Formats: sequence, structure tokens, C-alpha cells
Amino acid sequence: MDDYDYNAGADPDDADIIYDVDASFNLTVDNLASYTDERLRVLALNTYQPDSVTGRTNTTTDMQIAGTLTADANTFNIYGNWTTSGTFTAGTSNVDFKAGTGTQDLISGGTGAGKLFNNLTHSGAGTLRLVTNAIDVDGNFNQTAGVFNCNSQNQNFAGDFSLSSGTTYTKGGTLTFDKTATSQNVADATVAPGQDLGAVTIGPSTITTVTTSNKVQVTTLAIGADDTLNITDDTLTIAGTGTPFTITAGGAFSAAGAGPFTAAI
Repeated sequence: MDDYDYNAGADPDDADIIYDVDASFNLTVDNLASYTDERLRVLALNTYQPDSVTGRTNTTTDMQIAGTLTADANTFNIYGNWTTSGTFTAGTSNVDFKAGTGTQDLISGGTGAGKLFNNLTHSGAGTLRLVTNAIDVDGNFNQTAGVFNCNSQNQNFAGDFSLSSGTTYTKGGTLTFDKTATSQNVADATVAPGQDLGAVTIGPSTITTVTTSNKVQVTTLAIGADDTLNITDDTLTIAGTGTPFTITAGGAFSAAGAGPFTAAI
């Protein structure tokens, strides 16, 4: 499947053609914003590869992947829902959920090969909600606006994790940090004590080091063997009760400065 600019072809005014590919080969499915239910569908047994060399931008309301989407270094701006029932080969791509109002549903299709995201951004002022499946983000996760609703689904993050001021992260399932080789950073710029990330695990199937920027709040925290949480002089808040903080033998927790740790009573 290729991108073709019909506006430059023989039928520039064909009302049946609602999409546009600009001079830089960026695709907008509804270039005149005439509809609210348009979708970019990759049909079963088909492969869509927007650009294998230079990153392009694909903009649509819904993304439906029944075949194979080979993302490479492309950017996907999504204003509706994302559904993967086929194969999503993320490459070094960025998927940005951008709706300013309402709820966008993300159905990842599962975790593992063909379901992973690289960089995932939520920049819309609305709500991005996980539905049916867990999510696995191998690149960076950036929430710059709105609400991210985990909706009882698990989350795996293998890159930096960032929450901008004014955003809401609604916990659910287990959040696992699992980057290998180099450390990953957790940055929460929301009002203290920060967003409760829920049940958080570092590792344990990977050798993972997590650092923080300013603060982090969790319900429970489990640090696996060979894994490390280093909060330096930041604040760690553990909101759970009972035994909310465990470190498996070989794991490590480190801090510097006064008063970096608070716990629920």
C-alpha cells in the first residue's frame, strides 16, 4: 500500500476522496475535517508501510490494524480509537493520542512481538483509556495533557515515563518498569505527592534501574533481584498499607538527602 496525492492527480475535486498526502508525503485521512468517524484501516493480509527511510506523519481519527502496520520512524496522530488485531511493528515510531475532549480507547491486542509500542504520547486534553488488553511501551511514555485511564489493565514501560503538570494518571493493574542496559527515569510534575501509579514493580525478569525526577507516588512497590530504585533527594510516597514495600534479595533502594520517604499510616 502506497500514499498517493490525488489532489495532484486527475481528480482533485472528487468528493469521494477525503484524504490528502501533502508535498512532504504526510497523510491526513480527512484533510478537510469533514467527518468525525473516518479511519485508517489496514486490512487482513495487507501491509501498510508509510515510509521506511524518512519519518512521515499520518493523521486520522481511528486506527484499525487487522493486517500489518510497519511503522518505522513515522508519527501517528490519533484523534479517535486504536485497535490492533493484526501486527503492529513499532520500529522507532511515535503514536500520539490527541483528542481534546471525550474518551479514546486503546486496544493494543496484547503484549509481545507485534503488539508493542515504541514512543507513546498522550497530548490531548481528553481521556485515553486502555480497553481489553495490557499495554507494553518499549520507548518513552509522555503524558502532556488530559487523563490516562489504565482501566484495570497492566502496563509495561521500558523507557522514560513522564507526567506533565495538570495531568491525571488513573492507576489499574500492575505497572512494571523493565528497561535493560541503561536506566529509565520517572518524572512526575503534577501536584504533590504526585499521581498514584498503583502497584509498581521494577524488574524482576530484567535488570532494571529506575531514577526519579522530583517525586513518585505508588500504592505498593516491589523491587526485584538485581533491580534498583534511586530517588536521590526526591520524595517517594507509598500509599498502601500492610506490606506495601518489598525488595527481593539482590535488589536495591537508594536515596540521599533528608526526608525522601513517606508512608501511609
